[in-house]
Amino acid sequence: ISSNHFFNVLSSSTGLIPINFTPGAISGGNTISGNFIGGSALNAGGAPLIVTSASSFAGITLTVDTLNVTTLNGNTIKNINLQNTGSHTFLGINIIDGRVNITNNMIGDSLTANSILVAGSSTTTGIRYDGTNYTNSFTISGNTIANMNAEGTGTAVRVRGFTYDDAIGQVTISDNAIYNLSTMSSGTGVAAGSQVAVGMHIFGDYATPPVISGNTIYNISANNTGAFATTSAGIMATDFGGVIN
Repeated sequence: ISSNHFFNVLSSSTGLIPINFTPGAISGGNTISGNFIGGSALNAGGAPLIVTSASSFAGITLTVDTLNVTTLNGNTIKNINLQNTGSHTFLGINIIDGRVNITNNMIGDSLTANSILVAGSSTTTGIRYDGTNYTNSFTISGNTIANMNAEGTGTAVRVRGFTYDDAIGQVTISDNAIYNLSTMSSGTGVAAGSQVAVGMHIFGDYATPPVISGNTIYNISANNTGAFATTSAGIMATDFGGVIN
């Protein structure tokens, strides 16, 4: 699935998953590359892609084989505005299960503020890997997640650049750039998951612990001036036995 452009010149009143590739274990060795998602014109340009309903958005969702690696490379997801204040989520890339190398993708924009703007009362996430990959190695590297704003003020509002949970294979998470993530959440606390703004959240049980190296993370902001106990983190590791350097 390569070199496609997904955009919308009209606002949408339903949830959207522009690339929803979920064949499961029967399909491996796939390539999803060079796609643009967002905006109202080619290359995710023009005015933002607008969703007006309390429906969730996932740019790319994958469930694939856990043995033969699928490549997710060079895709751009930006220029998106979820305007409804209800409980819905934004996911740029959502890996439900399978062995996937995630490389050189752009979630948001390297320069444009609020490239991903979400008014809802739940979680805004750039990349989420939430699957079991058994014994095979894979790589998450060279991705940029930038200028995402979860502007809801509720206590459950969260912004996450990247989350990784419970994959058993050896993963290397390296040389990613995560910056300019912000939220107006009024959530409080320092326990795992309570931080309202997190660059990278690593959690779960690992047969082979992940290696996290060479990532650049900055400007992770909790901006609600009326909520004095909000917290943020560059890297949050829970139940973690890997290597961070």
